[in-house]
Amino acid sequence: MKQELTFVEHAGYLEIKGKLSLDESLATAPGTMERCRKKGYAGVLIDLSQLEGSLAATERMIGIMEVMELYKKYLDAGGNPLRWAIVMGSHMLASYSPAVDLAEIEDLPFKAFVDQEQAIRWLEQDAG
Repeated sequence: MKQELTFVEHAGYLEIKGKLSLDESLATAPGTMERCRKKGYAGVLIDLSQLEGSLAATERMIGIMEVMELYKKYLDAGGNPLRWAIVMGSHMLASYSPAVDLAEIEDLPFKAFVDQEQAIRWLEQDAG
């Protein structure tokens, strides 16, 4: 079932709110990147704290890795660099940790947070 997503434009970044399934997250990623390119945003804030369904840790990691692959293709096609702040419940943080560690190894700006204000500060640092 298609979920209602809200895109909130802030100074320098785009925020995505709503209950996202894994498939919807992946389907939304390319359009989100293109919107950021057109608007000149430097980051994306994704709130997964209300992610639908109980995904296994492996499914969560694969999902984030697929978004990272889409991001690499976006960069290869000339897209502007984006920071990705992913806000989630503390119960989910451990299962996303391997994917976030991989992003760091590959020098991709993906970071997971439990606190939304901390995520916003990270997105805004060095912006503009």
